[in-house]
Amino acid sequence: MGLPPLRPAGGLDQLNPPGPARAEPYKSHLAYVKERRSDADGEALLAEALAALRRRRGEF
Repeated sequence: MGLPPLRPAGGLDQLNPPGPARAEPYKSHLAYVKERRSDADGEALLAEALAALRRRRGEF
């Protein structure tokens, strides 16, 4: 029984190499949130959070 065949450096598959890397622009957290929520949703969430904060502070 001999040694197993050597694999290419880094373990890359010569027959199925990875596709080219995609360079995606940097997105801030706010950019991702804006993709999922409308401006109206954002206004409603902000109003709800401010109301809760004011209740805790006794301003309401």
